Amino acid sequence: MKNIFYILLLICSTNVFAQSGIVTDELFLKYEKAYTEYVNSRKATNFQNLDKMESDFYKSFKDIKALKSFQKSKKPAQWLEKNISKLTYSTVAEAVKSYNDISDIKEQNLADAKVHTDLLDQLLKKYDKQIIWDALKSRLPK
Repeated sequence: MKNIFYILLLICSTNVFAQSGIVTDELFLKYEKAYTEYVNSRKATNFQNLDKMESDFYKSFKDIKALKSFQKSKKPAQWLEKNISKLTYSTVAEAVKSYNDISDIKEQNLADAKVHTDLLDQLLKKYDKQIIWDALKSRLPK
């Protein structure tokens, strides 16, 4: 029993020591700032709207074979033009616009997240992902 206590104490102290080094790292501080700015700039309604748009788009496929075929397609707009009968959209333009709107929002989200994801990639070269997440989580407002 005594040994288990010492092992737990060692694990806890090691984790605290590892975090103390990361929270003073200039790279981590830049990452934390970029992550916080990104999260604060996103609104939950934006993600909900994107989820709804994607859900509606994928529900428009009449069968699972059509959906799988679309997902394998290298040129989605051309696939939609040739296979409009496999969707519930009334026109090709409507289907293509829906797909393009979803793609544009996803690309914008990726572009907005690029700064903090690049910093995270650099941090992962120095620290374990769990240490990064624990340190970030401990410093974020509740």
